[in-house]
Amino acid sequence: MGQYAQSSRAQRAVISIDWMLLVVAVMVMLFCIAAFIRITSDSTRPSPNSGLLSLSEADHLVAFQDFNHDVDGWTPTPAPPPSGVQGPVLGPFSDEHVERRFQLPIDTDHVLVRFDLQLHGPWAAGDALAISLSGHEPVALVPSGQADGAITWAIAGQDETGLAATVHQRGVAPPVGGSDQPVISLTITLQVPSPTEDLLLGFDADPPEGASWSLDNLAVVATTDGEA
Repeated sequence: MGQYAQSSRAQRAVISIDWMLLVVAVMVMLFCIAAFIRITSDSTRPSPNSGLLSLSEADHLVAFQDFNHDVDGWTPTPAPPPSGVQGPVLGPFSDEHVERRFQLPIDTDHVLVRFDLQLHGPWAAGDALAISLSGHEPVALVPSGQADGAITWAIAGQDETGLAATVHQRGVAPPVGGSDQPVISLTITLQVPSPTEDLLLGFDADPPEGASWSLDNLAVVATTDGEA
């Protein structure tokens, strides 16, 4: 009798543990489903300050280029980056005018343009890089101070047409290609209201000798929902 009683208790214990595992598994599954529904139902517009673009149904990805393979549409036609330059990137460039035109969907209400700029060489106070968009006065990327031994940058010259521009300093990389200057990596975000049928993005710079710039991770998002 005692042996049979112990065996019965052992079986009940095993069964109770299996039910606990099943309950935990169901709870985890429900949590994952709820998280997935919350993510996929998020209809927020692209955030200008986030690292990733979250697109809603009203957004249209006009272009994305990380320059691993595609460099089409740019003037002048870029050459492969030389050894020592962080890549794949578009460039490097010095004082040449660089531009690309983007065709926008009909009834586009506003456009978000985001890209990374890499500044190579001895950029210093007084140096600037102008960024232009069709229909708006150019904005200038200008030195604003110094931190951790590297120049910090700001956007200047925003006009009254509603164009908004921000710059975020992503980091400072060690010198490359025999240079003694660090590589400064910036993320630029431009929000363009009431664009025309196409958008011309241009860059002009007059860097000091030995300095250059390159472009990476370009995204152009058009929104047609009529919201500001």
